[in-house]
Amino acid sequence: MYNSFIKKNRNTRRFIVKSSKSSVQSKVHSLPELKFESQALTAFAGLVILQKFFVAMNLKQHLQRCFAHLNNGKIFDRATIFLQLIMHVIRGYRELQDSRYYRDDPLVKRLLGLKQLPDVATLSRA
Repeated sequence: MYNSFIKKNRNTRRFIVKSSKSSVQSKVHSLPELKFESQALTAFAGLVILQKFFVAMNLKQHLQRCFAHLNNGKIFDRATIFLQLIMHVIRGYRELQDSRYYRDDPLVKRLLGLKQLPDVATLSRA
């Protein structure tokens, strides 16, 4: 499917998997329809409102133009990382390590247009 390689980190004895760009990014979908029935919503269901706000502002396109000169073959482009940091602060998180709380949430991935969120190390390097 996609090329990835695994290298062993000698200090921590963990495997680091590098993903390809196509395995990480996805298309941004239309806004889901919210129905207030007896259904279980995630804690991040309010992101649907933020997604609508970001689309109305064309925020992602503006960020892509701002960071166009820095996106040279990166898996996670700078605009997406910056958008994740904006969403991170809006949700009330202050430390990058707190991204583990929403790492697997489908609404967060949908808002950012990703299939997989970047690691904390990727966020801090960017």
